[in-house]
Amino acid sequence: MKFYGSHLCPDCEAAQAVLHREKIPYEYVDITGSMAHAAMLGKQGIIAEEEADKIIEGLKGILKEIEAGKIQFSAEYEDIHMAMEQILTERIGDAGKRLHTARSRNDQVALDMRLYVKKEIGEIKKLVI
Repeated sequence: MKFYGSHLCPDCEAAQAVLHREKIPYEYVDITGSMAHAAMLGKQGIIAEEEADKIIEGLKGILKEIEAGKIQFSAEYEDIHMAMEQILTERIGDAGKRLHTARSRNDQVALDMRLYVKKEIGEIKKLVI
């Protein structure tokens, strides 16, 4: 599902193709941050705790399937965030749509990059020391 039109963003599809070429671990691209965000939404009463738990369990299931090679992402999705929301919503229903409540796309990308860089710094330190 795409929320942009090629006439508005002719380079978006090419830019998103990077996601599919790079071997960045998906748990650091979206799932880890999404589980933490869902937990916060439930704890703060923004969504029902039962919905938060359902989202978290759904994301854990998706992660297991990604790790087992059962889920493949394609360029048909606008980005990893939309892909995860769509897959989650297909699995758990409307609760999946609440995953991005109180969180902008910029928030998601910033967290994803921070988690990824944090992980990579640890790996680089091992190689240098």
